[in-house]
Amino acid sequence: MNTWSFQKTICIAIIFLTAIIVYMPIIGNDFVYDDYFVIVGNPGIQDNANPFYFFSHPRAFFNDETGANLNYRPIGAWIFSIEFSYFQYNPQYYHALSIVLHALNAIILFLIFCFFFNKTALAFLGSVIFLIHPIHTEVIANAKSRDEILSFLFIILTFIFALNYRESKNKSQLI
Repeated sequence: MNTWSFQKTICIAIIFLTAIIVYMPIIGNDFVYDDYFVIVGNPGIQDNANPFYFFSHPRAFFNDETGANLNYRPIGAWIFSIEFSYFQYNPQYYHALSIVLHALNAIILFLIFCFFFNKTALAFLGSVIFLIHPIHTEVIANAKSRDEILSFLFIILTFIFALNYRESKNKSQLI
């Protein structure tokens, strides 16, 4: 996209450290709200780490016996099953991963802003506002909301690939 500079490296490090500092208190929290339906009380993610299972069982993401809540989110359910196989019922790891993924989103957003604004300070300010804005607290604090963090990650990565394709006309950027 643009040329790389030491200033951008420093900004990325500050963005990551800001995410850790701002959201660190969340790591000590327990599971909350929907976390119990999606992780703690969901045998679908606890018994199976096969990705094909989650693509063929729409109810695997949300444990709801009534069938009223059919959330087809196979990637989120699969990631939770992988996490569960390592971390079981320890919410600190789920929260820590949410913080790291949110920081990654802010860093990628910083790179996109650098491309459009061509001013590192403005890109840094925009990404830090995104990072610390209170509206994101619920998504970071609830382990269940990982699907929202991942959705944003995939959207902005797609956007970067589209920008790279526009610049290079290399079709491998579209894959």
